[in-house]
Amino acid sequence: MVKLNINPLVIGLWGLFFLLITSFPLNVSAETERLVDQAQLLSEEDKAYLLEQIEATHSETEADVVVLTTRDANGLSAREYADDYYDQHDFSEDGFLFLIDMDNRQIYLSTSGKMIRYLTDERINQTLDKAAAYLPNENYREAIDTVLTDAVIYYRRGLPNQQGNQVIQDGNSFLRIFIPAVIGVISAGAVYLAIKKEYDLKKPTYHYPYQQYGTLQLISEKDTLVRSYITTRHIPKNPPSSGSSTHTSSGGHTHGGGGRSF
Repeated sequence: MVKLNINPLVIGLWGLFFLLITSFPLNVSAETERLVDQAQLLSEEDKAYLLEQIEATHSETEADVVVLTTRDANGLSAREYADDYYDQHDFSEDGFLFLIDMDNRQIYLSTSGKMIRYLTDERINQTLDKAAAYLPNENYREAIDTVLTDAVIYYRRGLPNQQGNQVIQDGNSFLRIFIPAVIGVISAGAVYLAIKKEYDLKKPTYHYPYQQYGTLQLISEKDTLVRSYITTRHIPKNPPSSGSSTHTSSGGHTHGGGGRSF
């Protein structure tokens, strides 16, 4: 009988290697899963359909698309729970997450990166109004599908005008504006001084005898109101903003978004 001498250290290393190989793919899958039905609101058929829609939305927008449901928000608001979940998992900077929060009885759409600009406050409000209409009948699949469909529609429409984004100019732009402005001020000052010097009057030497020739005559006057008019006009309301309001999550990341109660 042949006796094999196997080093226990080798066995241990092989065991550790096998453990890492088998567990690593599972961890990656959990971190990047795009449909997480913690509240168990969806059937298997719903999940299969929505996964296809999520993948189509992801391909169209080139951004991460996440759908999440929960029955326990861990004491957080819907916004905090949605933002934190997106930040704490392996999703890209550009993307959005739609949350159905059964704990706070809210839906929330959290945006990140470029999707903040595509999904503006006005667009989010319109989308959530439509999605919320399905919730009283517990039609969660249609609510989610509405959000995904609108995201693609708005992405195809492009960025709205007048988003109010801050424009940061470089140093060269500042110099191109500053130097001509200084030259203009100096030139204007020189012209002013030259004209002032030309038209300045000499110090007066003549004094008018106002006590001798001056007179004062007071005349009583009275204002009488004949009639009055009241003019009214319609002041139009300002159009809704086409921009996106943002906030900072607990993890220090910038998000846009909006929510609805149900």
